Amino acid sequence: MSNAKQILKNILRTASGLPGVYQLYRLPSLHAAPVHINDARRRLEAISPRPPQRTNAPSFKYEADPNIEISIILPCYNVEDYVGDCIRSILAQKTSHTFEIIAVNDGSTDGTLSVLRSLAKDDSRIVIIDQHNKGPAGARNTGVDNMRGQYLLFVDSDDALAPEYLEHMMHALRNGDCDYVSSSYTYVDEDGKPMFREYPRTLDTAWGRLFPRTIWQRLRFPEGYLFEDMLQAFCITPRYRELAIKDFGYLYRYRSSSISHALNVKSIDTYWIVEELLHDCRKARVPFDQRLYDTTIHHLGQLMYWRTRNFPPEQQQILFSVCCDLLGSIPEFSRMRTTLTGCEKDVERSLRTGNYRLWKASCLFLNLQTL
Repeated sequence: MSNAKQILKNILRTASGLPGVYQLYRLPSLHAAPVHINDARRRLEAISPRPPQRTNAPSFKYEADPNIEISIILPCYNVEDYVGDCIRSILAQKTSHTFEIIAVNDGSTDGTLSVLRSLAKDDSRIVIIDQHNKGPAGARNTGVDNMRGQYLLFVDSDDALAPEYLEHMMHALRNGDCDYVSSSYTYVDEDGKPMFREYPRTLDTAWGRLFPRTIWQRLRFPEGYLFEDMLQAFCITPRYRELAIKDFGYLYRYRSSSISHALNVKSIDTYWIVEELLHDCRKARVPFDQRLYDTTIHHLGQLMYWRTRNFPPEQQQILFSVCCDLLGSIPEFSRMRTTLTGCEKDVERSLRTGNYRLWKASCLFLNLQTL
């Protein structure tokens, strides 16, 4: 990121946080006419259809192997330039704990599979699974299905681990009053050079977290969607106790070509996956309580707006109308009010009243504050 861009971001972030700035900005939106589109869902499907729902129940193919403590799952797609460094960083761990690396080649069209096979020849801890392309969720699910370890760690195949990362994570999980452990992380550039550290972590991602196998007994990522990592916020965070540790040994590579930076109509998955995950929560008997309500408000607001910010206004209004309908359709949420503060209270207000202009104003400021 250039210095000029960083300076501009700092200016915008500072200005958006000044007392009174947001209050003035929101004034014209407070009494805007509500937006409601009767056939919004049908029109949203016409722009980008909802992926098919899962039909098969999750299951492990193997019993836990007492000789394997950690299964490290690497979804691999066209990462021939990075996956070698990633795997070597795992093999170089200074740890007393046993592990396997499950590298899932997800239909790569470059030399990824060749790199994996070359590394696996020299180390039996590397397990390669070659499959047709199923996307990041499908690759991770394949890894979970085939794990034999007692614990599970996801690592993206263009990232890397510092030498004592596994040791620190296992020590924290076994000695902490928690169900799973989340680490901090260090941003590195495409050449692997450190950029800055992130603490506390702000990304609801699967990587950089150590889970016991039991958490994933009945849990898998929704396949066919972008933003599959939202599973963490909806299905794991509300149910299990997290211990966040200040360890920066997960090296997260920032790539400008990453799917997370793409904006197109498929970004509507940011809505469809909320529907899917709330459905999964219902099946798993996750309590529809204050915590889940606040999570839903956050995802129907700040994240929904940011991921669709370049959409034409008419498409974004359709999306907003569907969000309003979804929030109003959940009986448990009808009497709740968010415990979130600041602009997020206006996000809630906008979703309750159909005030599209207020939704845009509040979401814009929320994103400026987190630049």
